[in-house]
Amino acid sequence: MKNPVKEPSKDIIKFSNIEAEKSLLGFLIINNNFFEEISDIVSEEVFLLKAHKQVFGIIKNLLNKSQVADIVTISNFSSYAPEYKEITFDYILDLTNSIVSTGSHRDYANLLYDLYIKRQILELQNNISSYLNTEDSSEEQVAKIERDIFSLAEKGNISKESIDFGSSLELALNSARTASQYKNGISGVTTGLRDLDSKLGGLQRSDLIVLAGRPSMGKTALSTNIAFNAASTFASKGNPGAPVVIFSLEMSAEQIASRILSSEVGVSSDALRKGILNDSDFERLAQAVQTLKNIPIFIDDTASLTTTMLRTKCRRLKRQHNIGLIVIDYIQLLHGDRRTDNRVNEVSEITRNLKAIAKELDVPIIALSQLSRMVETREDKKPMLSDLRESGSIEQDADVVSFIFREEYYLQREEPQMPKKDESDDAFKKRYEQWNQRLNSAKNKATVIIAKNRHGAIGNVDLLFNSAKTQFVDLDKFHEPR
Repeated sequence: MKNPVKEPSKDIIKFSNIEAEKSLLGFLIINNNFFEEISDIVSEEVFLLKAHKQVFGIIKNLLNKSQVADIVTISNFSSYAPEYKEITFDYILDLTNSIVSTGSHRDYANLLYDLYIKRQILELQNNISSYLNTEDSSEEQVAKIERDIFSLAEKGNISKESIDFGSSLELALNSARTASQYKNGISGVTTGLRDLDSKLGGLQRSDLIVLAGRPSMGKTALSTNIAFNAASTFASKGNPGAPVVIFSLEMSAEQIASRILSSEVGVSSDALRKGILNDSDFERLAQAVQTLKNIPIFIDDTASLTTTMLRTKCRRLKRQHNIGLIVIDYIQLLHGDRRTDNRVNEVSEITRNLKAIAKELDVPIIALSQLSRMVETREDKKPMLSDLRESGSIEQDADVVSFIFREEYYLQREEPQMPKKDESDDAFKKRYEQWNQRLNSAKNKATVIIAKNRHGAIGNVDLLFNSAKTQFVDLDKFHEPR
């Protein structure tokens, strides 16, 4: 009998076990029921020898057709398929005689998978050497290496399989149990804002959450507040919290940190920026730095990012720090991997990639977005979903679309200056008083408009905005912070 086993190369011989491959195949041929028990671990690629890959593929093919995979049916393939010429009756018989009684089919499956991953690590090492011999930039080479490492890490966890309905129901029940532990019914990452958490149930894993608004509405401030709340909750051993990364494409890491420091210490951001502080202020700031520095927030202020670079950085942070929330400030400053003159198409590519990253890493992404000037031309300046229509497929790709709106901002710019033509003094005074009442009612008040929510209700959430500290906090019916 001619055995088609070929000698493995010297580089991979220590990361293979031919006898284990033969034994596992022998188990499967003798008892086809074992296939279901190891199919979540083993596929053709874990076998080193081509003939063994082919035998496993034939077994899988036969069983998928509800046919028996035995010595006769497997070896029959060699009679009509030239590529299977080595898979003879004698060869299959030899496999069934290779079983070592001291091990189980599951043990062999785990062993072969472990050896396969080690061979993949060796291949990765060779790939890295080949990347260095290309004309790609160092940035592109690092991106390829990161991609390969993350892919290998995913393989090391065994490829994700379909989840049966019963298991899915258990996951849903566990999520409900988690939510029941918290007053606001949080099943995701907390925003740290009571009413917003109540409306959304927290920030859900794998969701793309778009926070849009016109300039000066407070998008960056709100997203930074949420990031800090989530990270500080995690640092205090709170389950709804998570480590956070902020990709700030407009502001520097120092500016973001300064905003957080201002909010937490109670010193105005303007005074902090200008250094208008007394000794007591500096002492409080120094104490706060020591307290806050261990909170798991990571800030990347790279000025120009492509979605590929972003994915690479996120994978690394997920692997190194188990990041549970990603904040991107903002979508329009990202670049697609393929530069195009059609910015709408490029933004569509970006949002699709952001949703893919959220799903791949199983974390929520808050992506900030600008709105067009068309909002300013309306009498009612509250943003709506139609304001996103010229922004690619943001509305389509996002799981949650929310807008930040501060009426006070617009009212301050609409102060009546003088009587209109033929307007009496009394009429002007009345008009001014009406404006002033609206301004006082809107003072320090902000509204988060949830216009799309794939998981639940839409509606508005009112918050209190402290412009001096660039901080959003909960608002009760008396317009006071919680």
